[in-house]
Order: sequence, then structure tokens, then C-alpha cells
Amino acid sequence: MSNQLQVISENIYQMQPQFESVRADDAMNFRREAEFALQIIQGNSFTQSVAMRNPQSLQDAITNVAALNVTLNPAEKHAYLVPRDGKICLDISARGMLAAAIDCGSILWGQVKIVYAKDDYENTGISSEPVHKYNAFGDRGAKIGAYCVVKTQTGDYLTHEMQISDIYRIRERSQSYKKGSSSPWKTDEDEMIRKTVVKQASKYWPKSERMAAMADYMNRNGEGIDFKSEQRGPTDASEDQLSIIRALLEETDTDPAAILAYASGALFSRAVDKLEQMTSGEAVKIIGALEMKKAAMAKNGAAK
Repeated sequence: MSNQLQVISENIYQMQPQFESVRADDAMNFRREAEFALQIIQGNSFTQSVAMRNPQSLQDAITNVAALNVTLNPAEKHAYLVPRDGKICLDISARGMLAAAIDCGSILWGQVKIVYAKDDYENTGISSEPVHKYNAFGDRGAKIGAYCVVKTQTGDYLTHEMQISDIYRIRERSQSYKKGSSSPWKTDEDEMIRKTVVKQASKYWPKSERMAAMADYMNRNGEGIDFKSEQRGPTDASEDQLSIIRALLEETDTDPAAILAYASGALFSRAVDKLEQMTSGEAVKIIGALEMKKAAMAKNGAAK
């Protein structure tokens, strides 16, 4: 081991008492995570130089590994130590966010994928996951969007979709993207797209302390996504949206109280008792669910 790596190793291993005092799960093994951290740093000379110049940032990153209960195991691909803006930063991957949601019982299963122009993609509603067919080994065309689908504890599927233009608007608000070539948006765009969609989708999952802590960390540390800009105050559902919902409720013979009770547990991040209490975003989800029901009723009627 070189002198530089020896210094970095000592800097990491002296963190054991602090790591164990803040770890969210007693099962987290400090020595194991310390070895993973050394593997990451040893594999990149620039990361080593940043860790030497700013040892406090490395210690902060190791502390966050413990506090957020996320592993640096390269085989899991849940989190990474990356040099950025003169610091060693802990970056949590889209896979890591999904794994945390599964571990804490917020969801049973989840995945996030990018959709390309030549793919065949269809949202099948809340009763099943989307249909996404593509040639994994051929030209799939330009990126047109991405989606995250999860299965809830009640067996429903929640699918959150974003057009690529909306994702890029978030990217363009990112200070790291504006600064230059070191931004993760420029070094690993696909991962940033997936992470953006998962972060947006997680707003509609059942809440947990672990996910809230992870979201707070990402809001404070950025990771190349301007999440704070995405957390503006909610806008009330418009009269046009409410009129569409009332018409769909009548056409599908759906009880408003019943669908709101369902949506409060499966689609919304809060309880809503009346249509007029919905935000614009919540109204969009109700309209989508009712339109799916209407289409299914029409299909079943045609088959008879």
C-alpha cells in the first residue's frame, strides 16, 4: 500500500466509533464498509487526491453510509464515493433508493427503466406493471422518457412516468450541470435519469423514516438533481379537472368515496376525503385511473 493510501486508510478506520454511534442498523459492519471504501478510492487516482486534500469530506461520506444504512458494496451498486467540487461525496443510486424502500417495507418490488423511441411501451393501469418490449442489443433510437414501477404491500402497481423533456428541465436547473464536465449529468446521464424518476416516484409511496432521511440527505447534497425545486407548494385541482373526474365517475359508476379511499393509500402520499381537497397532481392520477377503468369496461363490453 502506498503512503497516500495508508494515510487515507487511517483516516477511514479512525471513524469506527462515530460510524457505530450513528449507524441506523446494528447489523452494519464498519470494517466491511471501510474495505469497500478503500477499494473505491484505490481504483481512481483522482479520487485518492481529493480524499487526501479534503479528508473531512471522506469522513462525512463514511458517516452518511452508516446513518442512511446504505452499503458501498460494489456488487450491490447501491451507493458510491465520488469526487466532486473538491470533496468526496456519497452518491446513492436509483437501485439503492429502491432497495431502501423494499428493506423498510414501503414497497415489495420496484424497477426503473429508460424508454427509447423504437421501444414498445404501454401503461396497463394499476392492476399490472407496464408492458415494455425492446431489442436490448440493437438500435433503440433516441431517449424519449423513463418510468419507475413498484408493487405496493396491497398488491397494486404504481407507475410513475416522465417525458425526457421534463427530466432535462430538472437537469438544466442543476447547479452541478451548469458548472461543467464534472457533473454526474455529463459523466453518467442514464443513472441521473433513473435517479430523477425514482426520486419523483417515491413521493407517492408509503412513507418511512429511512426514506425520509435519504430524501433529506439528497435534498441537502444535491447529487446533481435540483430536488428542492421539485418540492414547490401543491397547486389545487382545477375546476376543469374536477369536472372531468365527476364525468368519469358517473360513466364508470364509481363511488367517489371509494376511489379516494383507494387513492389515499395507493396513489397519494396523504389522505384525501373530498375531491375538492386534491392537488392538481393528484387529480391527474385519479383521471388516469378512471380512464383506465373506462377503457377496460369498454373492452369487456365489446368482448361480450
